[in-house]
Amino acid sequence: MILFPMAATVRYRGREVTVEAGTSVKQAIQMLGLSLEGVVAKVGNKLVTEDYRLKEGETLEIISAISGG
Repeated sequence: MILFPMAATVRYRGREVTVEAGTSVKQAIQMLGLSLEGVVAKVGNKLVTEDYRLKEGETLEIISAISGG
């Protein structure tokens, strides 16, 4: 795990990655090789948009959107 002086955490399906504070949700999703259209992002209990920038100490959770019929 790489530690940044001002860091935030990104979680997806049991995987945890440390990113630099100021990283956007869009950048974090792309770092994981995911499509923006297939996921939902939240910090704490709040949904956040792709342009939200992570603050030091925050944890971004990326959740796969499930659809079907």
